[in-house]
Amino acid sequence: MGRNMFVDGDWKTDIEPYTDESGSFDRAETSFRDWIRDAPDSKFQPATGRYHLYIARNCPWAHGAALTRRLASLTVVVSMDIVDPWAGEHAPRPC
Repeated sequence: MGRNMFVDGDWKTDIEPYTDESGSFDRAETSFRDWIRDAPDSKFQPATGRYHLYIARNCPWAHGAALTRRLASLTVVVSMDIVDPWAGEHAPRPC
């Protein structure tokens, strides 16, 4: 089964151009790197109800995102949903 991924908003089914000489995946710098802060020049201003966090238990970063939300006392400001992971037609059906 091939590896697939989003690249600049397009779903790519051939990621060979995104690998190094040894065939290892060469991760590109994310375009989503910015901060939510209360500053006049901030791209993302803090506001209750403006942000919503979606996590899936099968995501390796989901626990960290949910934990950071809790430890930073953002549970009232940033709502959160846990979604069901789905891996395609051969994935187990939800109950």
